Amino acid sequence: MKEVFLSYYHENKKIAADVKSELEKVGFSAFLAHEDIEVSKVWRDEIRRHLDSCSALIAIVTTSFSSSVWVNQEIGAVMAQGKPIVSLIFEGAEALPGFLEMFQGIPVSTISDAVGRSVNAIINSPDRSSVANTELAGILSKFINRWELYKQLPQNERWMPGNLGGPFDEILTITEQYAEELFELLSVNREVLDKGVLNSAQAVFSLMKKLSRSQILGAGTLGYVEMEKRGDDAHYSANALLNYLQRS
Repeated sequence: MKEVFLSYYHENKKIAADVKSELEKVGFSAFLAHEDIEVSKVWRDEIRRHLDSCSALIAIVTTSFSSSVWVNQEIGAVMAQGKPIVSLIFEGAEALPGFLEMFQGIPVSTISDAVGRSVNAIINSPDRSSVANTELAGILSKFINRWELYKQLPQNERWMPGNLGGPFDEILTITEQYAEELFELLSVNREVLDKGVLNSAQAVFSLMKKLSRSQILGAGTLGYVEMEKRGDDAHYSANALLNYLQRS
């Protein structure tokens, strides 16, 4: 049975209890802090445990929702794990606060209807790790294609001395851009990517940064050879990771 973590302001515990009841009718369990934490438990540890074990979070957004000092922390903890988050927006509530702006909001007419729609959203929510893998594959593909296009140029065009803004400068600039895209993706999805994929992607990032920082002193042939060796290493690692993602 999937457990849903209910995030709410303590004054709305009656609404939260009604949401929990509706969730249980459709086969979901729900963690409701004021009911489910034993007095003898250290309540922060218990909340943290359920944030880790839950399958999704439903935020009960009322006019007083933002008065809680805990709700954004709860939402942030579940968000970092890539789990589905849905907001139930009750009449009078203003724009979704904090992180909730990023996720689906459901205006509440009846709690039964809103919970039904929430469950559908949770069940049909894409797995964040799959989304992250798709985005990672896109960045890798862009770099691989651009490097291969660069290497297809005649050597005298690639290595033309003083060709500022030419293929050499262009490939370094575009590699720096892809490296920054990769860094941002890894920063946001560190908790949801497979550890092996994460380590491989970090290695590709390091190789791309090493390439993008290349400088050809005196535009000598050996300098260009070394730069392209760095590019080939980054290309090889990116291609290996892309092939793994496509097979998975």
